[in-house]
Amino acid sequence: MILGAGLDPWAWRLAELARTDVWKVDHPASQQDKRARLAEAAAVPRETDEGDRRGGGLPVLARAVRFTPVDFAVDDLGTALEAARHGPSAPTTWRWEGVVPYLTLDEVRATVAALAARTAPGSALVLKYQAPSANAAVGRLLTRVLDGSVNAGEPWRSLWRPRQMAALLAEHGLRVVADEDLLDLARTLGGPTRARASLRSGRGAVAESR
Repeated sequence: MILGAGLDPWAWRLAELARTDVWKVDHPASQQDKRARLAEAAAVPRETDEGDRRGGGLPVLARAVRFTPVDFAVDDLGTALEAARHGPSAPTTWRWEGVVPYLTLDEVRATVAALAARTAPGSALVLKYQAPSANAAVGRLLTRVLDGSVNAGEPWRSLWRPRQMAALLAEHGLRVVADEDLLDLARTLGGPTRARASLRSGRGAVAESR
């Protein structure tokens, strides 16, 4: 389950998903753009109730891809997933990256509550969020002023300290088993570390259902 899927290509790239249904949850406008791009590439998957894997020129490697339009600020995630045939009794891996800072505190809480209600034992949540950071805030402000970056101009609406995020997840039956800042993760994985302030305030966490 990819919350805030954007242009994520996993279902078309990872053979490991051959026995997995992938739900791509995102804002309706983003979904429309994604599907238009896929249509141009002649790669829109044809879904059936059985999860038809066939596509056009680009093979769909996942067992099924289910586009699920959701505006996290307006729509009920649980209702949307029910309509998209997500089964809450089967374990789900939730991937939630690049979304949390742009939601309000209440919207984050509502999303966590909705996904937790559809989380069976054996499920896991992988998420990225932003912790408070004066350096990161100043950096975003300077970027917006100097080059008019669209991403920098989109405000962060919620920042979370690790203990606050852990408490929220625990409230809904999810236990945090790992939580590291993105700079340490980048160093461990050998990734680029130039944006040190942003990476230091960004965090990656993994939580498991109890």
